[in-house]
Amino acid sequence: MKNGRRPPWDLLLLLAGAALLFTVGIEWGLPSRRGWAGDEILPRHVAKAAERDFSHGWHTKYPPLHYQVLAVVQAPFGASEVGPRGVVTDSKKLLASRAVSVAMALGMLLAIFAIGERLSNRTTGLLAAMIVALSPPIVYFAKTANVEMPMMFWSAIGLWFLIRLLDEHRLRDYLGFALCAAASIVTKDQAYALWLLTPFVIVPALARHRREERGEALATDARVGVREVLAALIDVRLLGVLGVGLAVAALAYRLPWNWAGLVRHVETLLGPQSQEAKAFPATFAGYGACLVQNGRDLAFCLGGFFWLVPFAVLSAITLLRGKERRGYAALGVVGLSYFGFFLVPILFSRDRYVLPLVLVLAPLCARALQTWLAPDPSLVTEIRARRLVVGVCLFAAAVSLGLSLWNAVALDAKMVGDTRYRIEQTLRSEGAEKTALGLGRAKHLPRLAHYASWPRAESEIRRRRPPRLVVNLVDLRTEGERRRFEQLAEGALGYRDLDHEPAPSPWLQMETFGSLTSLVFVDPPIVILHRVAASGPPLRGSEVETESTDETFEDE
Repeated sequence: MKNGRRPPWDLLLLLAGAALLFTVGIEWGLPSRRGWAGDEILPRHVAKAAERDFSHGWHTKYPPLHYQVLAVVQAPFGASEVGPRGVVTDSKKLLASRAVSVAMALGMLLAIFAIGERLSNRTTGLLAAMIVALSPPIVYFAKTANVEMPMMFWSAIGLWFLIRLLDEHRLRDYLGFALCAAASIVTKDQAYALWLLTPFVIVPALARHRREERGEALATDARVGVREVLAALIDVRLLGVLGVGLAVAALAYRLPWNWAGLVRHVETLLGPQSQEAKAFPATFAGYGACLVQNGRDLAFCLGGFFWLVPFAVLSAITLLRGKERRGYAALGVVGLSYFGFFLVPILFSRDRYVLPLVLVLAPLCARALQTWLAPDPSLVTEIRARRLVVGVCLFAAAVSLGLSLWNAVALDAKMVGDTRYRIEQTLRSEGAEKTALGLGRAKHLPRLAHYASWPRAESEIRRRRPPRLVVNLVDLRTEGERRRFEQLAEGALGYRDLDHEPAPSPWLQMETFGSLTSLVFVDPPIVILHRVAASGPPLRGSEVETESTDETFEDE
């Protein structure tokens, strides 16, 4: 190669492995019009938005940017296609949308690698990217058309620009940071919390840099005065950040042509459903319980590398110095900002909500792991002690890698061999494919011709008298739904649970660490109830109740 540079085989190998993890199972739940992933941006949603030019009051629970990206991607595919057995599907468009997520996931890994390499070295960058790539929620959202991966993509690049601008204070880095931070927010609103405290990092750093530009020596403590901070606030670089951020938001929301849509979007976020989603009371005990759940969700996201978090924070405080310490401190501020301004107030936790913390913690964990694998001779002077530290850390790293890789591969295997495929084949062989009735949310059931929500279950069963009822046990979310299912399984309305599901394979089990994760809807336990009598006792307590949701604002 020119200039004696070798190809980055290590990085290419990591990206190739990640691409394999991210694409296996990408056809999960297809062909269909909705897929099996909750809260995906479906092609028909994008089409409706494009028909209204993303204006004239158009709004949804998510910001508009990724809808606009997908409208461009899906444009060449034309109208919906007719799939197997005459079913209308949007599979090509949905696959294209999922491919965008794969590309963004790989771009996110490159950004994390670049952050680790810039702050420490190449090994840290590779380890950080590996930690992120093996996170089960990352592997899942990398192959679905949800907004999680686009938000993570923009956020990761925004963090990279943040580290660059703190080093060099170039205008282009400030503008790149503003563009990516704003893009992350207009992709998914929760990203706002990542950036709220960054001015407290950027402004003092810029004030110190301005003093250096004037050739003035910094004091030993490098403190800057109020006048210098105020002067930095009107620096063209910060004004550029403000201008680019506002421009991105205005273009995404199509202002002023869609002011009503922006207002309605905000009303949706702050409306009754957001309050109903709170899972913990606003008390000291409630905040403590939510914090514990945040920890469980983060443990699932970081997998076998979660144990590194306390060591990573401690080593960043005690061992790192100079530019490296300042860079990791900036990541820490971003993490604290997200935790304090989003995770704490919502009193609700899911694995998807703590994912941005993975971006912040992965470089820190990678740096700590490298420190343990290659301890500083000045810290561990005894040769035997150094070998013991390295040996213990190598063993721990191998176990951590094995657990994380197991979870990632198991997820892919569960998506490829989802039990709903087998259920569909069973119903087809029994001739009940078009007459079976799915009870619950269609998004989480096999692909059937007919569905009924639980409040309408009895009336739909009496009207259709289907030979088979299909129920997703994971999707029984309220006491009323569980009670109705138990009555049906025991003979109500003339149905019985005659199927005996095979025991789940131990090789496909994931260690979730008690996380409240949407990945439980991958390869879920499905029960088929058979009609054994013309009629049976009615359902008791069949009053209509509000259907709870596993995810905030889930639409189907």
